[in-house]
Amino acid sequence: KNELWSSDLGWIVGRTGYEPADLVVAMRSGGAYNHEHADRNGLIVKCFGDRLIVDPMRPPYSFRDPSWKMRLTAGHSALLIDGKGHQYVDGHEGTNASQASATVIRRGERTGYFFWTSDATDAYRLVLPDVRSVTRTVVTLTDVPAVVVIDKVIKNEEASTLQARFYAFNTDGKGTISASNDAFAIMRPHARCVGTAGSSAGVQYTSSFPDIPLERARTYPYVDVATEKPATEICL
Repeated sequence: KNELWSSDLGWIVGRTGYEPADLVVAMRSGGAYNHEHADRNGLIVKCFGDRLIVDPMRPPYSFRDPSWKMRLTAGHSALLIDGKGHQYVDGHEGTNASQASATVIRRGERTGYFFWTSDATDAYRLVLPDVRSVTRTVVTLTDVPAVVVIDKVIKNEEASTLQARFYAFNTDGKGTISASNDAFAIMRPHARCVGTAGSSAGVQYTSSFPDIPLERARTYPYVDVATEKPATEICL
């Protein structure tokens, strides 16, 4: 049974059922909370008994640990603009609430799919003042199954590039990501997620590891689906 659920915190989850093989898609919208991460509009996808797109880890509390930076937007399956995420604390005040917020502005269910859009403009504008609009729309096709992610950014004057980052689950050492000229693939023991993208600004795919100590970084492979040409209005 398909189900779309949202909490009063601004988190939203859609699922095709409660069995291990069912598709589950979740996103973090909403406001700021103590001990939070910079994960507005961050995505999670699970299907066929495996975690495919994830929040990669529980980062350390101390900003003196290099892996603390995994609390930032770049440490989540979320959107970067010119390589930058939305606003967050710098760590010297601990993990107190930031000023970043996002809002689910539409959601719904139809035969064969469910959808939502989250507006994170305010969160990104705190870092990039030229931002006019930042939205992420997720359309989940329940019968395929497939997930369509639409990142739309409008700038006032300065052209930018986008990087939609997706982390694979690899805590058990059994997850890999590969990238080619026209697609990427996340491989798990019981499932495979293949992704492709389009944009008038061009698209390129790059797989890598976060900039943290290597023994930890190898556990958190990701792919960046990025636009190639700067633009003031971008739909990826």
